[in-house]
Amino acid sequence: KIKQTNKTGCIVGIKTGFHDLDKLTGGWQTGRYYILGARPKMGKTSLFCQIAETAANQKPAAIFSLEMTKEELMKLLIYQNSKIDSMLEQNGQLTQSQFKTMQEAAETMKYKNLYIDDKSRDMQQIRASIKRIQKDLAHKNKGKLGLIVIDYLQLIHGDKRLSRNYQLEEISRGIKELAKDYELCVLALSQLSREVDNRKDNKPLPSDLRDSGSFEQDCDGLMLMYRDAYYKGQTGNNTQEYTFGKEKVLADIVDINMFLNRHDKADRFKLHFLAPYRKFIETSDFYPCNEKAPWD
Repeated sequence: KIKQTNKTGCIVGIKTGFHDLDKLTGGWQTGRYYILGARPKMGKTSLFCQIAETAANQKPAAIFSLEMTKEELMKLLIYQNSKIDSMLEQNGQLTQSQFKTMQEAAETMKYKNLYIDDKSRDMQQIRASIKRIQKDLAHKNKGKLGLIVIDYLQLIHGDKRLSRNYQLEEISRGIKELAKDYELCVLALSQLSREVDNRKDNKPLPSDLRDSGSFEQDCDGLMLMYRDAYYKGQTGNNTQEYTFGKEKVLADIVDINMFLNRHDKADRFKLHFLAPYRKFIETSDFYPCNEKAPWD
């Protein structure tokens, strides 16, 4: 396997869509379990949808959403692909051309090997759903799942006979076993405690993982998100201006700190979040406002 990998000269796993994250993980590799933790409104749902779609362009992927409906997630994916301001759609202010652009984006989603499950609530149901998806993929001769994303850990139901902390410990171990048994990679989202908001420095720490310390022990990598503009408002220090078609858009700079990485060094990297379009881009993709942006 090592010989074969070195012949290709590429990363081993499924590409994440972000060069800096690929360098830290080697891509999403089978048997691995990563956690992305953040407070609400940081953009983690947008990020995991983008990551899942990128993965689905390479190998089949699945999203297990315990918080949002599949319709809400599909809308989010359409915003990202159509590059239409989400508030225009939500306020019923789309022009005819904008609606057509969204239709075209929705049409392309039909052909992606991306599954969305918003019904599974416990580990047994998630396993059963994975079996059904694998069976469907085998029937269509499309290979096997490469990545599943779970949103989010604290909403998974556990054994009611146990305290919540012990439930979450079992859930976390179950996710690691899931990755190994089905030979895929798992990216699980986690809420962080309110202590983050109460501190003077709002940057999250591993100790802020809500309800359980076992997550850190079980996972292969722990990433924590911080969006300075959410706490301090948009300033010249925490935003970057982009041209987007004929519009100028302020992108929030998001700091992602990989505190734990069992397969490489722990490090941090930055992404830019275009909130109106729910889309993340790399800082290396930056083009000054007087130049054409790479997505136009």
